[in-house]
Amino acid sequence: MTERLEVAGERFSGRRFEAAELEASVYRDCTFTDCDLSELELHDVSFTDCKILTCDLAGTRVDGGSFTNCSFAGSTLSSTEFTGCRMLGSALSDCRLWGITIDGGNWSYVDLHGQDLKQLKAPGVDFTGADLEGADLTDANLRDTNLTQASLTGATLRDTDLRGADVSDTDLFRIRLDRTRIDMMQAAHWASANGARLD
Repeated sequence: MTERLEVAGERFSGRRFEAAELEASVYRDCTFTDCDLSELELHDVSFTDCKILTCDLAGTRVDGGSFTNCSFAGSTLSSTEFTGCRMLGSALSDCRLWGITIDGGNWSYVDLHGQDLKQLKAPGVDFTGADLEGADLTDANLRDTNLTQASLTGATLRDTDLRGADVSDTDLFRIRLDRTRIDMMQAAHWASANGARLD
């Protein structure tokens, strides 16, 4: 069994990381600035309370592991793939996310405010309490996701697939629906939230 390396309070700047350096490691309260973490295969790596600033993670595959209460300000995560990853409470509102794929995992209370998430593939992901206000989710696959208590005010859901998603306790006002695919239970929930009486 690989021994887990724990790193706390370190500052990294302008470095190119290789997967072997990060594999099965735990980083706490560390800052990564202008670092290159692109095109890597990462397994079981853990970041807690870290700042990942203006870094390049494009094309990286993250399998398992977690990013808890991390900030990705100014970073590039284009075409990054997350599988079974925990992204609890992390802030991704100020980074580039075009083409990311999220396969399962827990993204509760993540900040995706105003993000361009067109064609996002994230079926079955837990977005409990996530900030998706103003996000563009055009043509996104959000089937069977958990959107309980998520904030979707001002979000664009054009051609978005929401079938099977849990939207209980979700603010459904001021959401732009346009050819959005929903199921009958969601339709009743939306109608009730907008003042309709169901007989």
